[in-house]
Amino acid sequence: MISIILPIYNMQDYIAECLESVINQTYRDVEIICVNDFSTDNSMTVVKEYAEKDDRIRIIHNDKNRGLGGARNAGLDAAQGEYVIFVDTDDKMRPDMAQNLLSAIETNNVDMVFCDVYLLNNDSSTKLYKPIHDLLIFKNKTEFELPDDIFLFTYAWPSAWNKIYKKSIIDEHNLRYIENILYEDHTFYYEYLLKCKNAYYLEKPLYIYRHARPDSIMAEVSPRIFEIFKILEAVDNIFKVNCGEELRNAVMPRLSVRLLWERTCAFRKIGKTERSFIKKSRNFLKKYKHKDLIYYKDWFIPENIALLDTRASIIKKYLLSAEYDRMYMIYRFLGFKLSIKNKPLTELQAQMDRLACRMNKIEADNMHCCGAGGHYD
Repeated sequence: MISIILPIYNMQDYIAECLESVINQTYRDVEIICVNDFSTDNSMTVVKEYAEKDDRIRIIHNDKNRGLGGARNAGLDAAQGEYVIFVDTDDKMRPDMAQNLLSAIETNNVDMVFCDVYLLNNDSSTKLYKPIHDLLIFKNKTEFELPDDIFLFTYAWPSAWNKIYKKSIIDEHNLRYIENILYEDHTFYYEYLLKCKNAYYLEKPLYIYRHARPDSIMAEVSPRIFEIFKILEAVDNIFKVNCGEELRNAVMPRLSVRLLWERTCAFRKIGKTERSFIKKSRNFLKKYKHKDLIYYKDWFIPENIALLDTRASIIKKYLLSAEYDRMYMIYRFLGFKLSIKNKPLTELQAQMDRLACRMNKIEADNMHCCGAGGHYD
């Protein structure tokens, strides 16, 4: 049996669609654990209506809001299945997701399987996307030995929901999510992988991820963005306990730069919160050698981002610099700033274009199996 765990908090606009996708799985031997994380809207009214029609649905109530991590933990405490799948209740499962993941984990005799996904946009369009930061790393490779291949998994999304897990491993090592914190999936992901013997990548888009939901907490910058530092410290401790220093010294600069940079990508303006976050990020990254940050960072992250500025580079920018910023060329000389619109491409812009071309090529590779209406995740 598979335990499918749904954390529910104020999802009345999406919960019915999600539940429809879960109860209509082609694989029928599932228990559907709906965890009411102290929801205050009509989500649970909808869930109760479905539970009256399908006895596979079990409802668990948290006595307070514990966040995604706490809701998943409550689901794990109640789960009776041999395997576990997590589903966020604004997302959906493809009808054959459970069947395909179960077949892959049993046929290949592995401890975890992760799959591709579809991105569901606000206009209901979809797009095929692979939950991997660097496709070249996973090219023609589907089976992995752990923990030897753990470094490769720093290139894959740590999301809870496009995977199937063995409940026995979770129970044996008492693995749980950190509660009441954002980005909680990172710690569970690495803790679980470091307890596995092997894993498998199933190149099928089976999960439908609702991308950029307007009312999502991730849709705007809030003070909770600073919780990423607690997560990075927790991940660092996981590698410290389970791995050697050489691996840890390679993994943590990469993850730190990526996760902090991804947060800044949401900035639409530079206000007090954004400036404070950039400042704290720079101070956080000082624990690593600058050359390691540059060497281990993902290829798609530019070297000239503010997070990677050193005192010397900041002084250089202040005294004499030229850079392309969207529609402007920005020149700085002895503290003076001059912005010129529609400036012809400089070498820096050419470098940015070459980066964009590389990203577009990988995007085109992603689309090889889906056509114009493809999805992500």
